[in-house]
Amino acid sequence: MRIAGIALLIAVAAVIAATIGGGGTPRASRGDTSGRQPGQSVPGIRPWTVTAVIEARLVNTPIALPSSPFAYGITVASTSPTSLWGRLSRIDVATGHIALGPKVPSYSQLFTLGGSLEVLSRASANAQWIIRPVIGHGTSLGGATVLPIPTSASGVVSVSDGPAVGHGVWLSYGNSVFLVNASTGTLMRRENLGANVASISMDPTGRLLYAALDELMAHPTARVATVIDELDARTGRVLAHVGIEFTLGGANLEAVRGGVWVSYRGGMMGTAQLLRASGLAMVQPPSGSARRDETIPTMGAEITMGIWTAQVGSMFWLQASFGTSCVAPSSGAFRAGTAYPTRTETSVSKDQSVKWDGHLFSSGGIAHTKTTLSWDPFASWNGHVYATNGLADSGSASTEVLSVTVPSVCR
Repeated sequence: MRIAGIALLIAVAAVIAATIGGGGTPRASRGDTSGRQPGQSVPGIRPWTVTAVIEARLVNTPIALPSSPFAYGITVASTSPTSLWGRLSRIDVATGHIALGPKVPSYSQLFTLGGSLEVLSRASANAQWIIRPVIGHGTSLGGATVLPIPTSASGVVSVSDGPAVGHGVWLSYGNSVFLVNASTGTLMRRENLGANVASISMDPTGRLLYAALDELMAHPTARVATVIDELDARTGRVLAHVGIEFTLGGANLEAVRGGVWVSYRGGMMGTAQLLRASGLAMVQPPSGSARRDETIPTMGAEITMGIWTAQVGSMFWLQASFGTSCVAPSSGAFRAGTAYPTRTETSVSKDQSVKWDGHLFSSGGIAHTKTTLSWDPFASWNGHVYATNGLADSGSASTEVLSVTVPSVCR
């Protein structure tokens, strides 16, 4: 009995040590999907070279200005996730230098309008929504334009990146999309789409606007959970719409030349689809693949948390928990991919001793943990893609900015 008791206590101490030492888990993605093991059949599974450039407390993924080494983000000084104010910050990705700009609300949204960068924010819960332009490639802000959105609005206001429509920019709130003059705040168009607008995205040519609607929120018995609307960006007229069946709302859109990428999740069945412009017909995955995630190298690891998307420069990225692929934006044709590298992190656990029957059992010590170095790309410059790793909501933890050496086909 004594031997059995000692063995049990040793096992308990081992569990304590493992818990204190921690286990490396990949960063949670923006979706979940049914698992698949593509093995090593996808080319380019060897990890690409990844170098840390700088570390900062970023609230969200930076926005890059086209054809420049500068990207912008909101940094916060406090590690508290409730930080209400931050600083507009310019990141020189080539050198890692951060130039701090003016104080802005930490939950501000950055977006591009033509070739300039704009800041969408409001100072408090009941304040007016405003947009302010970033002057040139510096950190100074221009004058504020007040938007015709009710000050009582408590929901999410989304804004479309991309070219201006005349002098206007499309925004969404609630069931509606608004075309607002970015210089005067004048309401140019308003369209009620009949359901909550989860996200919007502007076609790079400035002709089309795409909106993802949470259909289940408006009609709980609806056959489809989301609807994608294609609108004429100048008139607001709905040109086409298509329903997607899944169980969780909140599709994300990334418009490209000739179509729009839709990524979503639903229980265990999340994925990404490319819909063709002028009708929203689905573009089929590459030959031999049933799903888009089959082109993502994962070194045999099972994809269990979905895929998400990003457009950087001339390439489009499909990302999963353990790997990423660059594809042609308008066709989804595979170009190259890589499994994310891993690194070993060392932590020292606090000594936790247990006495039993005259013996001392200790669970303290040094733990070596392997973690997956996943990354979100946001800029392309001088043959490198720049990405964030370890991004935390509201600046609650530091974020690494990484330089990734990618194949020429992904630049």
